[in-house]
Amino acid sequence: MRKFLILILLVSIANVNAATITFTESFKRLVNNHRLTKGLQPLDFEYDLNTIARTHSSNMASGKISFGHSGFSNRCSQGFQQLGGGTSCGENVAYGQATARAVFTSWMNSSGHRANIESRRYTHTGMGYKKNVNGVFYWTQIFFESR
Repeated sequence: MRKFLILILLVSIANVNAATITFTESFKRLVNNHRLTKGLQPLDFEYDLNTIARTHSSNMASGKISFGHSGFSNRCSQGFQQLGGGTSCGENVAYGQATARAVFTSWMNSSGHRANIESRRYTHTGMGYKKNVNGVFYWTQIFFESR
């Protein structure tokens, strides 16, 4: 019985990791394929920047902070520290979309969010999401121009 429970746990962990990779990889492909169609360089998706974005999404999803850009300057500072410096930073946030494609489409239909995704100056990005207890997803994408 114990071996069976361990196997179930391992399968569950693998499925959670696969979902995380799928959303993140899906979003990365959507963003960078779009940038390529515009003649722009793809953005480098950085693990540490994903962590910063994911933390913001988690804080919004849990109600620790309100939906929005609270703490943006701190996230920029953290990102610049991870990248070894930088000159500019931007951020997109959203909630309610259940897939990477849905949030990407939503941001592409908003001039300000689209401008961040299509900016020539940004070279690095991080994306994070978190589903709250009611099943609502919160999304954050942060952008950096590194030195």
